[in-house]
Amino acid sequence: MLLLNSLVDDLCQRFLVGLKGAAPYYLLAIALVFFLCLPQIRNTLIRCRKSVRVSILVIASVLAVIWGWSLLWASDDAYITFRYAENLVRGHGLVFNPGERVEGYTDFLWALIAALAIACKLDPGQATVIINLASFVGLIFLVERLGQRVKSSPTLIGVATLFVAANYTMASFSTACIETMFAAMLMTLALERVDAGRPLQGGLAGIAATLTHPDHGIFYAVLAFAIFIDPERRRQVVRYLLPFFLVFVPYFIWKRYYYGDWMPNTFYAKSADKTYFEQGINYLLITIIGSGLWLTLPLVAVGGFTARRTLIGRYSLLVLPLYLGYVGKVGGDFMLGRFFVPALPLWFLLADAGYRALLSKNHWRSAIALLIPAVAVALPLTVIKPGEIYRGVADERTYGTVDKFSTMQVGALGYLFGHALYDRLKLNHIEPKIAVWSVGMSGYYSKLPMFDLRALTSRSVAHMPIGKRGRPGHEKTASPGLIVEAGTQLSELAVYPQPYANLGALSIAGDPFFMVRYDSDLVHKIPGRTGLISYPDYLDSRIPTLSQQGEHDLSCELWHMREYYFSVNNDKARKARVIAAAIQANPSLLGTERVLLEGGDLARFGLQKVRSFTFAEQEVPWTTEGDAKQWLTAELRPDQEYPLGRVGRFVNSLIYPEGDLPTGRMTSPPFVIEGELMTFMIGGGKVPNSEDLELLVDNQPVRAATGCNSEWMSQRVWNISMYRGKSARLVISDTSSGSWGHTTVDEIIEWKEVR
Repeated sequence: MLLLNSLVDDLCQRFLVGLKGAAPYYLLAIALVFFLCLPQIRNTLIRCRKSVRVSILVIASVLAVIWGWSLLWASDDAYITFRYAENLVRGHGLVFNPGERVEGYTDFLWALIAALAIACKLDPGQATVIINLASFVGLIFLVERLGQRVKSSPTLIGVATLFVAANYTMASFSTACIETMFAAMLMTLALERVDAGRPLQGGLAGIAATLTHPDHGIFYAVLAFAIFIDPERRRQVVRYLLPFFLVFVPYFIWKRYYYGDWMPNTFYAKSADKTYFEQGINYLLITIIGSGLWLTLPLVAVGGFTARRTLIGRYSLLVLPLYLGYVGKVGGDFMLGRFFVPALPLWFLLADAGYRALLSKNHWRSAIALLIPAVAVALPLTVIKPGEIYRGVADERTYGTVDKFSTMQVGALGYLFGHALYDRLKLNHIEPKIAVWSVGMSGYYSKLPMFDLRALTSRSVAHMPIGKRGRPGHEKTASPGLIVEAGTQLSELAVYPQPYANLGALSIAGDPFFMVRYDSDLVHKIPGRTGLISYPDYLDSRIPTLSQQGEHDLSCELWHMREYYFSVNNDKARKARVIAAAIQANPSLLGTERVLLEGGDLARFGLQKVRSFTFAEQEVPWTTEGDAKQWLTAELRPDQEYPLGRVGRFVNSLIYPEGDLPTGRMTSPPFVIEGELMTFMIGGGKVPNSEDLELLVDNQPVRAATGCNSEWMSQRVWNISMYRGKSARLVISDTSSGSWGHTTVDEIIEWKEVR
């Protein structure tokens, strides 16, 4: 409650500062209120010819377009859709990367429109800006028409019309490249058509809105309910729902078949199946207080009461609390006001109905009193500064302003980043897969295969479990394991722990990256790269020092050498030198030469399995102590990096929500050693004697291994031939509660020579 009060106080202070800055506009708005409401002036105005009223509506629309154009910007998310559209036109299908079917967009109809623009050799950014401006004008005319119907009292121009035309949130999304304004116009058109007695047309518009953005399905469904509970319109509901069965159901079946998921990937990326009211309330308050919507509530209350028996009023009263409750439930959005755009026309129509009701009863003084504070919604107010992230919400417009519309030049880092990658890589026929933080503009303009570190177009990242909540749309980030598993070659996020991460750091056109594997061919092709250490030269200097490494440092060094270099480079001479130096440093590795820098199934080396501890359900259980009874799992832990290398059930001593704090011990059933080698996967903390896997022979520890401060589980090998015929046990221990105080273990396999 204290935090909520603090937020409200801060928002009110920010609102007052903004109101003070907009004082000239406020005075002008107050003068307009008197102009519209004073009986003498109003009576003269309502006798004006219809052409005069239409002219005023046109003028208001023109001013709204000018206002929207002054806020011209391009959302990075829009360019995700544009890339899908471009691949569709090129024959790759509706995909982000050719061959990868992930529904990383939520605006199917918008993607088709963008594809049509691209097919017609138009810039999709320019085309969608024009469409959004046209939608803004269409929305203004629709709101004016609905306002005239909801209450009979005539006016020169509706209050709702002026609010929609002047409101900062509405104007902001009137020139963005995303689908928000277009979808809001379609859903308002659906209401207007139904109210005009054209339910089939209304149903088509409502389904089009839902295909443009799935959240509009709430509006579509509630409008169907509002029709059904109206005895005079009940028969119309069948025609209204017809497009749902003829259009949406076939689309949904195709979508499920094509992408394999019931919901868009962003649904999983944003954890929309969970409740996040804490952030959702923040989002609602930031928008309602910050834009002045709270000052319209008295008019909205009057309008809701007087219009409750009309379709427009009934529908608005039903859908607004339901939709805003949904917005609160999912945590809102990271874009200021975006989720409010489809709701604001209805909100303003209720305020308009209240204003008209007061005038119809000659309560013009009350109308003026309630309208003067309400006009704050028509002022250029925003409580969030340019470039600021306030309680997880940003005025996203300030991050992507369009500097030059004729060439669609955007003042965003993604725009510059994408062009730089295109110039340095794509034009030189170099096409590595790159893991980046923002895949929209960088992906569209670079034309390179990309992996989204923030989950929107990455199924693996989107489906990761989450415990700790954060900024909506930015909570789930890829871990090194997922980056590697996706086959990326360059990444903005390091995949190896220090000190190894810096060995792969490089810069391309001033942008920092990390190499996932040291692909010598790729390294030599990249023009203008700087900062990358020549790994062959590093190996030449490092090999002589390996003999000075301790056992656990050596194991991590060998893991990095294998994964970063030897896995993609057939460098037999250096591999032999590394193996020789490793055996000199740790003589117990003698006999492991042929598999020491290898991975995967060792059957290809003439070995066969004697036994395995894969932690499957049917295996003989291990004895546990402390918290170890919770270690075996087939699921990922919330807020843990993806443990690359696990297979089915595995040992994971990080327990949610305690994290690294729990401790315990697992001991295997006794077994008699029959083979020569033992391999296993291990990850987690590098904490010898606290986080490790041990081999006990005759109850004495003879081998031990620990992680490398990475969830990337590395395959290790022990020579156990000298213990053949002896009784042994395996022990997995976690006695550390500090940083990286956990371990992961899987696929423990004993091998022997094929005789």
